[in-house]
Amino acid sequence: MRHPRPTRSYKLLTLSRGAREAGAMQRAMLMAFLAVGAACTKPGPTANEQAIPDLQRQVSELQSQVLALQQSEAKMAGALAELAASQRSRTTFTPSDTGFGKVTTEVGIFFVSLDKVVPYANGQRLTFRVGNPQSITYRNPTVTLRWGRGVPVVGGDATEYSKRVDAWEASLQKKSERLLSDLRPGAWNTVNIVVAPATTDDIGHIEFAMEVGTVSMTAR
Repeated sequence: MRHPRPTRSYKLLTLSRGAREAGAMQRAMLMAFLAVGAACTKPGPTANEQAIPDLQRQVSELQSQVLALQQSEAKMAGALAELAASQRSRTTFTPSDTGFGKVTTEVGIFFVSLDKVVPYANGQRLTFRVGNPQSITYRNPTVTLRWGRGVPVVGGDATEYSKRVDAWEASLQKKSERLLSDLRPGAWNTVNIVVAPATTDDIGHIEFAMEVGTVSMTAR
């Protein structure tokens, strides 16, 4: 018995399935090829990505610099505050000065003027007038003087001038003396202090500071 020959529709179906399977295989191979190619040609880090570590390092350095500047500023502010307090607690004269300066102490403000400078033995006698504007008597205040030749004249190289000022500052003499008299309230009080050894030329710069520890007020 002979078998019937396949119909045309069966052949077309078989060919269609084969074509689909071949197409699927081709697509799979193409995707595999693209994947391999992509893996082989994967780009390296971009210029921006390479710059990130450098930027991070620069930011870290800038943060350190800002912190150092803040610390330096705090120290400078403290030094300026100390300088301002020091300037308020003393007043400065030259022998030819007239008028008065203000001295601030922990217990009050006083006005001070340099009345005269005259030779005395191997030194100089400095006469001051201390004004006490308070209605309080201050007992036996302690006066501290610093004196020396005049402040160096500004000029020349800044570094050299700074060295001259430092040398001048180191050359200043200092003396503290507790007064035997009191500072009467609402009055100018005469204060004499002798500095020695000193010539007239040695008294070109005078600094006056004062400390008061005991006060006296009238009970009513």
